[in-house]
Amino acid sequence: MQHIALFGVPRSGTTWLGQLLNAHPAIAYRYQPLFSYEFKNYLSADFSAEDAQDFHHKLLHAQSEFVLPKHDFDKADPTALLYKNVRYHQLAERLLEQSDVKMLFISRDPISVLNSWYNAPREFYPEWDIDQEWEHAPAKNGGRPEEFFGFEGWARAEQIHRENAQKFPERVKVVRYDNLVAATLAEVREIFEWLGMELATQVEDFIAATGDRNDNSTYSVFKSPSPVTLPAHIQAQIIQRTKQLTYVDYYA
Repeated sequence: MQHIALFGVPRSGTTWLGQLLNAHPAIAYRYQPLFSYEFKNYLSADFSAEDAQDFHHKLLHAQSEFVLPKHDFDKADPTALLYKNVRYHQLAERLLEQSDVKMLFISRDPISVLNSWYNAPREFYPEWDIDQEWEHAPAKNGGRPEEFFGFEGWARAEQIHRENAQKFPERVKVVRYDNLVAATLAEVREIFEWLGMELATQVEDFIAATGDRNDNSTYSVFKSPSPVTLPAHIQAQIIQRTKQLTYVDYYA
């Protein structure tokens, strides 16, 4: 059984990419297990190889509706376990060290990420002040180390996964959201080749469907990007701060 962890900060495209990969008949897909009641705090900061092996085994046989997302895809006997994470990025390196997992990280430019968060009513509450939240997201993150909302959360996650990609080049792949949008089929085909899997017709059909539908839902994979309503002065600060980072090339 191949183990695949999909990481990305909130509002970066993990739902879409997760469903694109979930469309494969040989993939068993699990949703944010460490955020679920079933697996909450299952992996500590110093978890062992045995802990990781037990986690993957139990995750394959998960029971809760939260962890087992509903889908309309035909599934064969799975040969790969895929699980999505928008939290707990700080555990990624340990997971690579203590298991055989392959890791995908979807990277999206910070203005688009923060704008999508700002325009998601269930994620950014109307009473919050974007000037107070955009940088550290204190109301949303609540001081919890597993949360990665806000610019600093985005920057921290980017650094973690890009450093992991350098340390584990055969097992960590960074996927650019803008490339995925521009050439979805080609990017997905490349991902499956990297995973050692063939692209399935069911995946190609789903890609075609995502281009033909547009649902007005915050969490839908069938939707157009949110219009940019993030205040201009915040966008300017994000660009300035991003240009100072050595590990990304957005706004270069």
